[in-house]
Amino acid sequence: MVAIKDMLGDQTVIRADGRKVDELRPVRITRHFTDV
Repeated sequence: MVAIKDMLGDQTVIRADGRKVDELRPVRITRHFTDV
């Protein structure tokens, strides 16, 4: 999870939902990667 956050960068750590990447589920993070 830490590696993913570092890869995304500080600007992508906080989503539009207002929740941190750490709080999001792995599934939502995967969708974010696929969406981009």
